[in-house]
Amino acid sequence: MGSLFPHTVVQTCVVHVVRNAMMFVSYQDRRKVAAGMRAIYTAPSLEAAEVELNNLDKDFGRQYPGVIDVWRRAWNEFVPFLDYPPELRRIVYTTNAIVISSLLADHGCDLGGCVEDGVVDTAA
Repeated sequence: MGSLFPHTVVQTCVVHVVRNAMMFVSYQDRRKVAAGMRAIYTAPSLEAAEVELNNLDKDFGRQYPGVIDVWRRAWNEFVPFLDYPPELRRIVYTTNAIVISSLLADHGCDLGGCVEDGVVDTAA
């Protein structure tokens, strides 16, 4: 992609990173590990995300090294996600068109705009 379109920013799907990482986690630990991963992708900056990844490694790396491996392998394509403001991250965290369509529908939106209080806002 980068060779054809050198100015393209490639961003991995956060949902897929989380799902791939969760394959290594036992059922009883899923909530704790998911909370640690949530701290990574909701971090306010790259530096904060790196701290949270290190915390996840410290807390679960010995028990679930596959989780840390998934995040480290995806890191370079995950990092562009952190450049977006939190409001936009909620929309672009996945590349899955079905998930995006569902989010838009939940908010009364389609590709033409959003409906709030009976007023169409095409800026959304």
